[in-house]
Amino acid sequence: HIGAAVHPRLAEFETLLLPPRNPVDDSEMGSKPAGGSSRARVLIPLAGKAHDVAYLARKGHTVTAVEGVEAAIRLFEAEYGGTFLQLRRFWGRAVDWWAPPHHLIIPSAKGEAEDQAAGGEAKGEAEGEAPEIRSLRARWVRVMPENARTLWYEGDFLALRHPATPPWTTLPDGCFDAVFDRGGLVAVDPKDREKYAMALKRLVAPGGRVLLVATEHDPFFGGAFGPFGGLGPPFDLTEQQIRALFEEPSEGGFEVAVLKREDRMPLEPNWTKRGCSYFNEATYLLTRK
Repeated sequence: HIGAAVHPRLAEFETLLLPPRNPVDDSEMGSKPAGGSSRARVLIPLAGKAHDVAYLARKGHTVTAVEGVEAAIRLFEAEYGGTFLQLRRFWGRAVDWWAPPHHLIIPSAKGEAEDQAAGGEAKGEAEGEAPEIRSLRARWVRVMPENARTLWYEGDFLALRHPATPPWTTLPDGCFDAVFDRGGLVAVDPKDREKYAMALKRLVAPGGRVLLVATEHDPFFGGAFGPFGGLGPPFDLTEQQIRALFEEPSEGGFEVAVLKREDRMPLEPNWTKRGCSYFNEATYLLTRK
């Protein structure tokens, strides 16, 4: 039944996001590719309880999901499988301290008191004044019946690759081959967009791809007013803004291609009722240089 629940843009452009590729050793992600198989390391930021996580895991890919709301992760667990109670290694580093019941608490520059209260032991601090970053909690969640593992982070996506965050909380540069952003960038506060884009530039390997689904609209009722003149979430995110965020002449940027732009007003009349005169969904393929 899961195929019907997959995001339509992932179903439509999956072969562009995940083209045929050579097998990789993704042992840093907590698993090794099966003999002769091809598997990609996929990131889904602000995942919610997305069926896309289970869909990609069942296809053999190593999937990492980030979600700030624990309830959404528990809904995913309840629908698709159970939680691994142990995580012995974290990104290739030995881990010998635990927090009940099945969370591994990874202290960030802030949140030391929270970690210690949960049963963990903080191990160092960033030099200088620490930024306001929440703790990250990591857990493996099995997708049944295939017993495919997915790695979930509960916490702030921007903390995964923040230069002031202690090294044991961050992810290695270039550790993902693909990212499916189906509602992440349009959901973050517009003032954090540059930080979000910088995180993707660091996390995606050269040649890696991002399938980005954005929204274009005028102000609507019921949203929070943003500094860029839009209401949301989802916030208005134009092609010009996306190119300004991701296109760079240097090797660290992305090539940006527009795959599709669809008028959603006939399909989602609620936007008319909320005051929009237009509401488009635009899909982009970003390729890391």
